[in-house]
Amino acid sequence: MPKEITYSLLAAYGLLTIFLFLELLSSRRLLRFLISLGAMALSALALFVTTGFPRVHTTFGGGSPILGIGIVTLCTALGILAQYIFYLKKSFSWLKMLSPLVISPIVVLPLLASIQKSGDLDTLQLISFAFLAFQNGFFWRSVMENAKPGP
Repeated sequence: MPKEITYSLLAAYGLLTIFLFLELLSSRRLLRFLISLGAMALSALALFVTTGFPRVHTTFGGGSPILGIGIVTLCTALGILAQYIFYLKKSFSWLKMLSPLVISPIVVLPLLASIQKSGDLDTLQLISFAFLAFQNGFFWRSVMENAKPGP
């Protein structure tokens, strides 16, 4: 995996681990904690087997435009945060607001692949990717709830 994606995934795994421990401390649900930690470990194992994660390597011999990747990642995170604030009905909670950011690498990966394949981006393309990333972040819950397993 390219280094930007690898480091984003490592950061997401680290944040998820912190959130799981915080949830364990606040709720005292050990079984839920162990199941969540096990699921996270299985996903990391699947990434390791399929891609060699966390080993960094360049895909298809090309480099990745760091500015475009940074903008897309930031806009996805902003979309996730905007969705939380837009649908906020109860009191504000930092933990509930930041916890969806853990899935941001899953939401942003298809866009990062598109940016990496396109090479040099002009300004209009970069703006389009930024809006698309914000939209993907805003509708992350709808996409995850309506996802159905393949045949």
